[in-house]
Amino acid sequence: MMSGLDQNPFPKSFKFNIPEYKILVTSRTAFPRFEFTHHLDVLNDVDAMNLFCHSASLQDGTSYIPAEEDIKKIVRGCGGFPLVLEVIGSSLRRQKEEVWCSRLMKWSNGRSFVSSDAELLACLQKSLEFQYDEDNIEDCFMDLGSFPEDQRIPVATLIDMWVELYELDEDVIHAIANLQELTTRNLASLVMARKDASEFNSYYNDDFVTQHDIPKELAMHQSS
Repeated sequence: MMSGLDQNPFPKSFKFNIPEYKILVTSRTAFPRFEFTHHLDVLNDVDAMNLFCHSASLQDGTSYIPAEEDIKKIVRGCGGFPLVLEVIGSSLRRQKEEVWCSRLMKWSNGRSFVSSDAELLACLQKSLEFQYDEDNIEDCFMDLGSFPEDQRIPVATLIDMWVELYELDEDVIHAIANLQELTTRNLASLVMARKDASEFNSYYNDDFVTQHDIPKELAMHQSS
């Protein structure tokens, strides 16, 4: 049995007291309190192409099929994100040549996938629905969009910035908790340089944060 859950909140309700009963739960948000979790990487080029073509129904022979190079441009822009590939592919399913050309022109002129597709934007924004945001978690997420693309952002820099901007506790616990929440929601990637740090604050001194192109585009869109 497979269940796709975009938001956390009730994975426990899928637990049954039945021997040898297994459930696979897929989600954009991690479930840290569950013992067995597996973080999936973005799709490689071949799998991304297959998922996009399936979502756009390019195999059924009834859809307009653009040039292979144009398909590759769209797939590359999706960054290997299954959700983005499915939504963009579905939006182009059985569309006429003019629609494909119009989309390609928009994206080639620098418009992001996030801002040019309302359905995709709505799906991604669900990841930003924080039930309680007294610690400015969404603001912290949008701050990540101000850093240059593909830059490793030192964790210490983020923590100092957030403590100052949002007047978080001087012991930086809330700032670090915000970063962990963004990591859990796959809105940022925390890369730990050390695994054996004993001091709480020094644990983050050599660590850094990265952000995939699609979450970065979402952060920039929200900021605007």
